[in-house]
Amino acid sequence: MKQDWTPKPLSALVSSGAGVPWLLEGYIARGSFTLFTGLWKAGKTTFLSYLLRSLGEGTPFANLSSSKCRVLVVTEEAESMWQHRRDELKLGDHVEIISRPFVGRPEMATWGTFAEYLATVVKERDFALVVLDSLPNLSPVKDENDAAQTISALTHLYGVTGTAGAAVLLISHPKKGDAAEGQATRGTGATPAFVDIIVEMRRHDPERRDTRRVLTAYSRYDETPLELVLDYEPGKGYRALGTKAEATATERLATVRTILPTEAPGLTVEEILTAWPDDPPRPGERTLKADLAEAKATSGAGIACTGEGVKGDAYRYHRADSIPASSNCSGIDGVELPAAVAA
Repeated sequence: MKQDWTPKPLSALVSSGAGVPWLLEGYIARGSFTLFTGLWKAGKTTFLSYLLRSLGEGTPFANLSSSKCRVLVVTEEAESMWQHRRDELKLGDHVEIISRPFVGRPEMATWGTFAEYLATVVKERDFALVVLDSLPNLSPVKDENDAAQTISALTHLYGVTGTAGAAVLLISHPKKGDAAEGQATRGTGATPAFVDIIVEMRRHDPERRDTRRVLTAYSRYDETPLELVLDYEPGKGYRALGTKAEATATERLATVRTILPTEAPGLTVEEILTAWPDDPPRPGERTLKADLAEAKATSGAGIACTGEGVKGDAYRYHRADSIPASSNCSGIDGVELPAAVAA
């Protein structure tokens, strides 16, 4: 590739004016590197498989917009694994794979030749995204803590993002134990420093081992969500639940609805807490009052309120498909609400 070392004044730089060419809103963009790190068997490949299905039609993925495109997956897995995913999720030929491209770990020169081939095939076959799953088991780097080796391997991929203009999604493994923010990826910090977007996937509640996952991101782009909780349903895919705080509050309100009667006068906060099941964990009184205040303010939780919130006439709650305009609970005793919420 021809090198151009001519300096350019800032005034000579021209914007395309088209905005960021997102393939997955906030997380994967043409011409950019995204590093996706998660625990083994915690759902990385499942996440990828459902993403590929969305990219086949350009349909939303976890409530995020996606662009219809062609994808090349370079994988350490056998073809039989991808045959199974193809049949299970009805993946189409917008996805092509290169399975186990090397016998053993490649030398740097071989890797460089392969990277040049990827850039060529991306242009020839109009791939918008190249996935390396997983980077540690495909790259030529023999010592993951060697920053120089790591940077040398990654810069070979500039032809894919630069010349060919595709996005590169690097899937990797985490360090032992939970690391500090932006540093979950195993090996040298040169890898997360090199990429444009870092996405770390963790279980929402490791002790309960449920289907929710938390995406924590660090990005050069303002559009990237800092935190997003996803809920997974086999066969259907992922649904965005908001931040961890929002997802936990939604879960508490869902539990409240299972406790409440369908008709007034309903239950007080204290009575709701007394009836709380073993799972999910019972919130504190103040937390539950704040949840109920927010539910009233948004009118979206299907919880209605009666009473004046005074001694002898406490607020009481019951289930309702819609909250009557005459409902009195504009605030919750003991909880100060912002004016925008209390209105």
